Amino acid sequence: MSPSKNQWQFYFFEGKLTWIDGGVHSNRIWLRHIIKYFSEINIDTMKFSPEEKYQCHQYQIIKTILQKKLIDREQAQKMIASRTQEIFCDIFYEENQRKLAIKIIPMTPQQLLAAGFEPSLVITNIKELLQESQQSYVSFIQQGGVSFSFNYAPFITNKEALKHEVPPHIYENFVQYFNGQNTIKNVAFKLDKDLTKLALSIIPYLKTNTIKLGQIEDLPSYVTVDKYFSNSHPTQVAVKKTAIACIDDSPLICKMMNTIVNKAGHQFIGINEPLQAIPQLIRAKPTLIFVDLAMPVINGYELCNQIKKISQLKETPVVMLTGRDFMAERVKAKVMGISDFIGKPIVEEKIMNAIEKYAK
Repeated sequence: MSPSKNQWQFYFFEGKLTWIDGGVHSNRIWLRHIIKYFSEINIDTMKFSPEEKYQCHQYQIIKTILQKKLIDREQAQKMIASRTQEIFCDIFYEENQRKLAIKIIPMTPQQLLAAGFEPSLVITNIKELLQESQQSYVSFIQQGGVSFSFNYAPFITNKEALKHEVPPHIYENFVQYFNGQNTIKNVAFKLDKDLTKLALSIIPYLKTNTIKLGQIEDLPSYVTVDKYFSNSHPTQVAVKKTAIACIDDSPLICKMMNTIVNKAGHQFIGINEPLQAIPQLIRAKPTLIFVDLAMPVINGYELCNQIKKISQLKETPVVMLTGRDFMAERVKAKVMGISDFIGKPIVEEKIMNAIEKYAK
């Protein structure tokens, strides 16, 4: 039986925490972590065992992509630990609102194995995760935070008043994201902002009723990563401007970039096969090219070197996308004539800034 939105099920394997199921916005938490940790994997197109076969379908997805060697064990454990820590924060909030009951349902190791759990994926640092979650909640309260859930969705009640209270660029973000459809957690994630700082920043506007908070439902379990990312940006610009290309072997990254580029009003050209990129770029004549650094067969630097040798493309700005955002990489990119360097996971605001700066 699946837990309700106000219940959590903890699974322990030989005394060690393996997984937490249920809780508030469990699907939203799941999708955020998929985008953050597994953005290179096109999970939407993968086939998994039927959901009813196992007790925790999300856990089985992690286990499956680990078995397929699309991620390593460390990546899986990091994702599970991060997700667990976020759930702990939700539990601390709920604990301050009501008395939580605990019900223990014993399961033998054999039953856990039959349910699809993997002993090697147990969480080994549960004490640290609990302490960090509690400290985060206490710190928020001590800094002037009030007791509201980060799963609430802010919405503006008086745009004119707000316009005179905040700088223009902040006002634009508020109008775009504080629409009653994005939780505080989602806004922080999309803008790549510290969650606590973002929550603290809106408290003055809550006190003046310029902004209010509302409760929203979790997303359905069948919502894909692609739909989640697309639906979070419903406003599209009708008139297309110039073309912008993205060369990345991950279809998911290209889908995300497609959503952002279209929203900015540009035509999108997604290229998943880097060896076929040059002919497509020559035909499309994009005004800006995003290139993934780590690709099979040919890496981003090698591809950029080829681009710069083509007369029709040599003046086109190239922005490198990478999960390896190191100073040495930035220096090398600068030497090779690469215009900018954006770290993964994909953050809309950073991509939008690059488009505004380079897509002329």
